[in-house]
Amino acid sequence: MPASARIRIIGRDIEISHPDPFGPGDMDRLLRRAFAHAETDSVHLDPSIRRFKIRLGAGSGDTKASLARLADLMAQTWVPEESLPEISEPKAVTFTRWRGIVTALSLQDQALGQVRVVISRKSRGPILRESIQHLKGLPGVHQVRSKRYPRGLIIGYDPDVDPTVWIRALERTLSPSRRAIAVPGPVKIPALMANTNLVLCTTGQFFYPPAIPFVSGVLLLSRIPQFSKAGRELTRGKIGAPFYGSVVVACSVAAMAPFASALAEWLTGVWERRVGRLIARESKGMIAALPPASALPAPGERRQAVNLKAGDLVPFDGVMSKGDLLVRDAVFMNTDSAPLIRKHSGDPLISGYQVIGGQGTLTPLNEGEEDRMRSVIQVLAELPVRLTEDDALKGEARRMGDLSVYPNLALAGIAYSMGGLHMAGALLHQDWMASPMIAAPTEFFRDLRTGLEHGALIRTPGALQGLAETHVLLIEADYPGLGTLRPRVTDIESDDKPVSRANLWASVLSEWVGDARSEALKDLARISDTPEVESTFVGFDEGKTELRIEGHRVILEDLAEP
Repeated sequence: MPASARIRIIGRDIEISHPDPFGPGDMDRLLRRAFAHAETDSVHLDPSIRRFKIRLGAGSGDTKASLARLADLMAQTWVPEESLPEISEPKAVTFTRWRGIVTALSLQDQALGQVRVVISRKSRGPILRESIQHLKGLPGVHQVRSKRYPRGLIIGYDPDVDPTVWIRALERTLSPSRRAIAVPGPVKIPALMANTNLVLCTTGQFFYPPAIPFVSGVLLLSRIPQFSKAGRELTRGKIGAPFYGSVVVACSVAAMAPFASALAEWLTGVWERRVGRLIARESKGMIAALPPASALPAPGERRQAVNLKAGDLVPFDGVMSKGDLLVRDAVFMNTDSAPLIRKHSGDPLISGYQVIGGQGTLTPLNEGEEDRMRSVIQVLAELPVRLTEDDALKGEARRMGDLSVYPNLALAGIAYSMGGLHMAGALLHQDWMASPMIAAPTEFFRDLRTGLEHGALIRTPGALQGLAETHVLLIEADYPGLGTLRPRVTDIESDDKPVSRANLWASVLSEWVGDARSEALKDLARISDTPEVESTFVGFDEGKTELRIEGHRVILEDLAEP
């Protein structure tokens, strides 16, 4: 450190203040040097006040001696860059050493093989759900569950498996994206006329009755577009929602009670705006539940070949040019239903897949082509606007509203014959027509979420009709067992006389084969009525899948063709 830096020793803490500002690159260099000291327990960096504090372990002995050793390391030694977490932006953060791994996560050991991850209250529910989904199936992780108080995750892991992969994956999930996706807010629904009518009608009906004819006239003038539409439909012999709304207004004005119609108009606008805000909030939540956007190349950024390893997210659509990978689709909202897929050199690989095991090199496809991951994000980001402007959705809402026109008009006629205009007006409410305009967008949003849970992206409401008429939906041609002849298990060789254990292991291994053979192994498990058993994924490398099943180390290896 330069001579101008100030150093204070307080107990096991070494506090260093630097006169110059430092950014992510400086923070990275400081960490690589500080953690090269074996006795360094944690490092707190605060760029805003140009200070970092190094805490030594409880057994570090003399602090001044450790400081001298640390000074030598800061001048000479660096820990490997890959052993540190990614630093996205200069901000106050504390890095600790847990099981030899440097991380910014707050990890608290609960028991052997179980750790609690404390998560900030700023992290929303979708981020917690995303963390759980992205950790499942990674090497060494056999259980993940959320904990509400205090907020965090409980992770069950295998102590004999290196935890670096799942720790780095969790860091990427919880860290804020450097390339945040802008989600537009809900479309603004004009409220000036509805507010004006409500104020005027309230004043006339409750405070100054002589003004009722005037406010009724203003109300009728504001509904001229609705009257015109009702007239056009009547000329075609149709009685629909515009005609019903015209009858509601006319009934209110004739009964000298324009407030009822003005209030219904105002409440309709309020509910439509609330639904718009809800859709915008849910859209942001669904995008937050996707893999972190920081892993994706920025629009227009030139893509280069990247090396992929366990825990990485496939950043763009490309082709495997080298290596073998075991991957799964991380865009699924429910990753439990996403099968594992084996990828070899020459196979296509699309963005949004998460690498579970192995190593390989991904070469980008032609520039300018839309990546699958970006396409999904764009569809979700445009939902708040599209759901309020989509013609197919408006048509569906109109059809839903038209179904209630004749029954309600009939009821109003009966009420008029029994109690006059006021009783008929009590039954005629405009919200019979407005509710479908609220229900239709929310129903499509539910269908979109359901589609994503099963791997289907529904771009437009009009696509739902075609999806409803589809008997077989082939989502991905390279999923195990799809588009290929399914092999059969013809013989089993086992050291045990009974083959029950072989069947048991086959049922577990079927999830990790990653090709059409998995279906054959699943068939075997179904035929033999094999019970479920807990297993832990250890790793995948060079065609070998290693798991721990019932305490046994089991390796699934591809045999060379004879």
